[in-house]
Amino acid sequence: MNDAQPRPTSTEQDALERSLCNLASSAVAGSGGAGAEPPRCGQRPACDAAAVFRYTWPGRDEALICLAHAVKLRALADAMELHVQLIPLPWVFA
Repeated sequence: MNDAQPRPTSTEQDALERSLCNLASSAVAGSGGAGAEPPRCGQRPACDAAAVFRYTWPGRDEALICLAHAVKLRALADAMELHVQLIPLPWVFA
């Protein structure tokens, strides 16, 4: 018997990622100072979501990343058996 959940389609996955980015952007926008522009995700292609983590990847400089891309990055690092450090931004999770 197979109890596995069906995998989401790419359209469903894209919608979920947009929802995560919007949720994180809303949280960041509500936690900053008056008129403060939250930092943006540094992933390519250009992601306009608010960054919620900074991360370090072996051999690369530290960068900012949104929630949706952080999930993908963690999955990729786990699959490659590499260590990636995700550090919550203090003004998001304060």
